[in-house]
Amino acid sequence: MATDPLFLGFDLSTQQMKALAIDSKMNIVEETSVNFEKDLPEFRTVGGVHKDSNNLTVTAPVHMWIKSCDLVLERLKAKGFHFGSVACISGTGQQHGSVYWRNGAREILKNLKPGQSIFEQIKVPSPRGI
Repeated sequence: MATDPLFLGFDLSTQQMKALAIDSKMNIVEETSVNFEKDLPEFRTVGGVHKDSNNLTVTAPVHMWIKSCDLVLERLKAKGFHFGSVACISGTGQQHGSVYWRNGAREILKNLKPGQSIFEQIKVPSPRGI
């Protein structure tokens, strides 16, 4: 039985990660989100960021974004979302800055294993202990 193609979009904003799936007629099929402060308190952000004591430097933990992606996908799966029908994936980010991760990231990403969370596969110690 053929299934209509679905189009899955991700939006990474300062305070949350959201996923929205639509069909070919632009009907919303499914949506879910992860609020960084509420759903990922272990990263200890305020408004999705860390501000240094000088109030001039603002950073956001990249690992928080990765973990939010895992959580969004888990929530879609729990809702019974049919990932096999996804024809296209898009994304947008509303960050105003640069993202720095680590040397060797390309190799890590090329060798991700299905069935394991992305977060656990890329996790490295951070200066903030997260």
